[in-house]
Amino acid sequence: MEKPAPVKRQLLTAFAAIGQALGHPVRLELLDYLAQGECTVEKLAARCDQKIGNVSQHLRVLARAGLVTTRREGTFIYYSAAPAAGPLFDSLGRAAAATLPAAQAVLRSYFETPDQMVRQAARDLVTAVERREVLLLDVRPPDEFAAGHIAGAVNIPLSELQSRLKRLSKRREIVAYCRGPYCVLAVEAVRALRAAGYRASRLSEGFPQWKARRWPSAAGVPES
Repeated sequence: MEKPAPVKRQLLTAFAAIGQALGHPVRLELLDYLAQGECTVEKLAARCDQKIGNVSQHLRVLARAGLVTTRREGTFIYYSAAPAAGPLFDSLGRAAAATLPAAQAVLRSYFETPDQMVRQAARDLVTAVERREVLLLDVRPPDEFAAGHIAGAVNIPLSELQSRLKRLSKRREIVAYCRGPYCVLAVEAVRALRAAGYRASRLSEGFPQWKARRWPSAAGVPES
């Protein structure tokens, strides 16, 4: 029978392997994208503005730590975030926001400015959307929306928002959301909407957090 100290050291070594796998901003960015749905290395490289070889290396590190899974379809390999990756990513964000002055400064200056009202009562949106009191706007890319989105949401990617503003009614409040609490897409969307005279706010969470709570969600693209 092994002594308690060596057993504990083995566990801590395993814990440290997870920490090492998370110890690079590009790997955290990859996990953030993969939390939206499975993706190929080519698409991840384009989204992260990284070389394919570099992204492949980071994915191998994450896979060795059990944070990423793969499946093959023809000549393509699709990567997905492991179930434990999402809560771990969220915990890192909360810890950084609570302890690191640099993270706190970014949150205050960018995410928590007076013009970025946050609608905290996410559950209330279910009823509000059903009653058509609120337009729930998903500003992620179309492929992420198709992989999964909040039920009742309308997809207008941030890159298309300015050109499609005139199609949106000013009679309803607009609540924008994107990949998570620290995703900049919804922040920029709210700024653009409010500058154009819309009543707009930002959901305090993204789709992965919404789905984790088992609140109403859907997949695919609604028929027009």
